[in-house]
Amino acid sequence: MKQKKSSDSELVTKGFLKSELESELGKLRRELGELEERMDKKAQQYRDQVLTKMDGMIKEFEIMREDRELGAYQTSELRNQVEEHEKRITRLEKHHAKT
Repeated sequence: MKQKKSSDSELVTKGFLKSELESELGKLRRELGELEERMDKKAQQYRDQVLTKMDGMIKEFEIMREDRELGAYQTSELRNQVEEHEKRITRLEKHHAKT
């Protein structure tokens, strides 16, 4: 095999290689920073959408809880009224049976 003689212009010095690698590393860091910013913006938008939807759901849950509490109170009141009516009916029936 023939060996090709390289000229001085084809040789890469340690300093040149270090300079090029630092330059590329700087570019990668900038690109990574830009990517991170874009991802942060998208994540924030997504989080805002989720929280906005959750606000509506939480409001609905509050309304449902209030309705349930009101329904429980009304049921309790109706039971009390029924018990009072049953007592009155029993007294009236006893009184009517005596006469």
